[in-house]
Amino acid sequence: MEQPNPQLDTVLAYAWTTVDAPDERGARIWISTHNPAKIWFNGKEVSTINQDQQPMSDNQHTVPVTLQAGKNSILVKLVGRQWGWGFHLWLTDVDGFPIEDLEFINPPMVQESVEE
Repeated sequence: MEQPNPQLDTVLAYAWTTVDAPDERGARIWISTHNPAKIWFNGKEVSTINQDQQPMSDNQHTVPVTLQAGKNSILVKLVGRQWGWGFHLWLTDVDGFPIEDLEFINPPMVQESVEE
């Protein structure tokens, strides 16, 4: 197993996707993470998780949002520590059920960078 690099103990990762909704409606973003994170929805910061949290659960943090008809963007910024960082994110209706008629314009992707 590779040993941690003591010079690179913190990582900063961004994940971004665009969701196309056929009409305006209420929704919820659910995020589960061990790490500090920020979430932007349609360019507006909607949530900040300031501290490391344990354990990671499926319904750790939820944010109400309004999907606009057309394209909606979700951006997540995550500050991670070596050997144990990541997140899970769900987009549901206001009652927590899956939304069947959304289209993801771009596949979710993650880009990583390292802060020294």
